[in-house]
Amino acid sequence: MSDIGDVFECELESRLQELRTCQSAKGLLPSEDNPQAPGCFGCNDLDSCQLRQDYVKAVYKSMNKGQAGDFAF
Repeated sequence: MSDIGDVFECELESRLQELRTCQSAKGLLPSEDNPQAPGCFGCNDLDSCQLRQDYVKAVYKSMNKGQAGDFAF
């Protein structure tokens, strides 16, 4: 993986960890004990959540490696 890919993957992992921490604090994180937990979709703040918005942006950037338009699969 190139250095630029590593940057986007690190950012994605960081945002994912933040999101999981929030979900866990709110009892929404799916786990072995509670595989049916709804994740972000069970949160009242879903539509206005900056953590989720930042995560979605990080996913998009990791898929297209920062380039506008197409994804690199």
